Amino acid sequence: MHGKNMENIKIETEKILNQVVQQIKNVSTNVQYKDATRHLSLLEGELDKLKELEFIVAMVGTMKAGKSTTINAIVGQEILPHRVEAMTTLPTRVTHKLGQKKPCLLLTKKDTFNELIKEIKTKISDGYDIESSSFDYGKQTIEIIKNGQFLFKDRYEGKEEIFSTLKLINDLMRIAKEASIKPPYGEFQAINDFPSIEVEFYYLKDKEALKDAKFSLLDTPGPNEYGQSEYLKEISKKLTEQASAVMLIVDFTQISGESTEETKRQVLDALQYIGENKVSILLNKFDEDRKQSNEKGYDKAKKDFADKFIVGKISSDNVFPVSSREAFYANLGLSELAINNRLSENLVWLKEFGQIIIGRNWKRDIDDNNEVRECCNKAYSDSYFEEPMKNIINLSYDRAQLGSIESALQTLEGVTQDIKNIFHTSMDSLTITIDELKKQIVIIRNETSKIEAISKKIDDTSQEELGQIESLIDDVMEKKLKEFLSHLETKFSNEEEKLKEQSTQNQTKVIEKRHEEKWVLFGFRLRQKALKQKKEEVSKKINEYFKTLAREGKVQFEDQQDKNDFIEIIGELSNDELNAFLYELEKLTLENIELTIKQLNKLIDEELKDIIDEIKSNLGENVLINIPNIKIENENNFEKVSLEDTVRVDKKIENIDQGGFWGSLKRKIDFFGNKWGIDEREKNIFVVSKEEIMGKIKSASSALKERIHEDIKIQYKADIETPINDSIDKLIGEIEKLRELKEDILRKRQKDELNIENELSSAKKELEFIEKIGTRIKIVNEVMGELNG
Repeated sequence: MHGKNMENIKIETEKILNQVVQQIKNVSTNVQYKDATRHLSLLEGELDKLKELEFIVAMVGTMKAGKSTTINAIVGQEILPHRVEAMTTLPTRVTHKLGQKKPCLLLTKKDTFNELIKEIKTKISDGYDIESSSFDYGKQTIEIIKNGQFLFKDRYEGKEEIFSTLKLINDLMRIAKEASIKPPYGEFQAINDFPSIEVEFYYLKDKEALKDAKFSLLDTPGPNEYGQSEYLKEISKKLTEQASAVMLIVDFTQISGESTEETKRQVLDALQYIGENKVSILLNKFDEDRKQSNEKGYDKAKKDFADKFIVGKISSDNVFPVSSREAFYANLGLSELAINNRLSENLVWLKEFGQIIIGRNWKRDIDDNNEVRECCNKAYSDSYFEEPMKNIINLSYDRAQLGSIESALQTLEGVTQDIKNIFHTSMDSLTITIDELKKQIVIIRNETSKIEAISKKIDDTSQEELGQIESLIDDVMEKKLKEFLSHLETKFSNEEEKLKEQSTQNQTKVIEKRHEEKWVLFGFRLRQKALKQKKEEVSKKINEYFKTLAREGKVQFEDQQDKNDFIEIIGELSNDELNAFLYELEKLTLENIELTIKQLNKLIDEELKDIIDEIKSNLGENVLINIPNIKIENENNFEKVSLEDTVRVDKKIENIDQGGFWGSLKRKIDFFGNKWGIDEREKNIFVVSKEEIMGKIKSASSALKERIHEDIKIQYKADIETPINDSIDKLIGEIEKLRELKEDILRKRQKDELNIENELSSAKKELEFIEKIGTRIKIVNEVMGELNG
């Protein structure tokens, strides 16, 4: 898309809007034109949106790629916290606000978070042992919850308050999941529902083109963070689709050697999730391989990555090796100089800044503003950050313009069609006799009553179709659920049956997550041979657990990690089976709803066509009225079944030899029996029972039946009932409005209050103007189509 062409289209669209607005103001006193105020409001709203563009760049990162550092680099200060484990349990919006030096966090859903605190506190009060949480950072949050005094506010200011609040939100969402409390992801749908930070972006503060635009970065979960919730995945996907552009941040140090395949999998997972059309890839930490950090190495890195990782998906032109860390500290230093004209020795980041940006002699040069500024500019240039920023921001700006222009054109088409209908109806009402006009009004009123009766018939037919769909789904669901449960029962009961390839893949996924990522976390790179050996060991152990479960009906674990691995693999296996069943069911439901929609559209067309034709002939031959037509646009989403609460914890007393010389001596002398020199302690034994697992799955399946029934009704209402009612109500509203116009003209003609010649002349001029506007709108749409094509 060419920026200059898009700017020309925007200018032409603004001209059309302004001219139509002015024309409406000129004729707003016309007795026939009662929609003038409403039309003005619509068009002036579109003008405002064109002048104040809002565009969003979604940020997605692979494991430990430096997503927060990249966002902080664009902002020019540390605005998002980062710590060892992933932080994004909720998308966070960061918006550029010129002049807002001190960042401000806004929570429109503070009551949702406060309610979640109450739920967790109640769970703890009821005896839930949250202290055994595997999530280390949660323990600090637990004290806040237990205290019971903390409540979220709707506004926080400054880095410290923002950091602590966002960390607390992340901890709450994770603790809720561990405590078997459903995290409130369903409360977050629109982008304004999510936590939002407003602050001036250092990178954007002098960008003239963006002064009238609203620019936001959306910090979204990466593929490694989807496990929090299917809802989180779907919400994030929807937000990413709405974004003007997407930045995918990849760790450059992980694209070669032992980590290549894992990084490639993460990249492909991310692209499957976010799509490929508007993605730019940042190869972060490029500076950590100094051998490649030159122009030749830069171009080679782009080409190698495109050839090995994304061949045929994304052009190397949209791949950018960068150092977000260098760009961050460079912008941080320049921002501090711009605000305070010096770098204070009290700045907590001063030492790291000096070492990265200035070098070995940073203490000597740190007070020389010119030297510091020059070093910052040089470091920013070396970070290669400017090229992707220009590319991505210009691209997202174009996309934002495109969305605003398309919206404006759609509104213009609707308003101009309304105006044409009004003045065509006026001309028809002014050129026939009063008696003919009276007859037309009676006919239109009678035909409109018929539409209302037909609406009731369509609604009754719709309810009958819903009943048939529910009955069909009921039969299929009963049969499929029995097959599903029987299959699982066999799988967990037959010792000789080998785990299928699907189960083996689940094992590999869990083992890698539990072990490989944990070692990477602490800075070690496990060799492929060692990792393979570890996988084989754990896989062998898990297969033995399955045999024990089949043979004895239960498995006992002394090691909590082994229990977690086994439960997760069973959960993944069960969910894979369940998802396959749900996919079939969803497909069947959608097929039947689509069939019903076709039948209802045919019924609507057959029942309304003659009535609409009769009404149009009495309103005016050039009046356009469309017969309603409904389409399906809904998607379903199912939560996973959790098996964590099927684990029973038993206690076991075990003997522990006392340590040291005296402990050894006591056991050898053994004056007081075989317990002397030996201590007793209580130990947890985790029991996984096939009976309890199947019970939980059966219970979840029963609840699922109710949920599916409810989802079908919700989807049916959203896809069929509401669109039909809304479109028929709109149709009746349009006809009634034009009938009232005829009645108004009739009254004025009967009282001889109209100068028919002048009214006809005015209506004719208005229609000529609207025809010319319609031609210009058509041309703009054609040019837009060529640019998009």
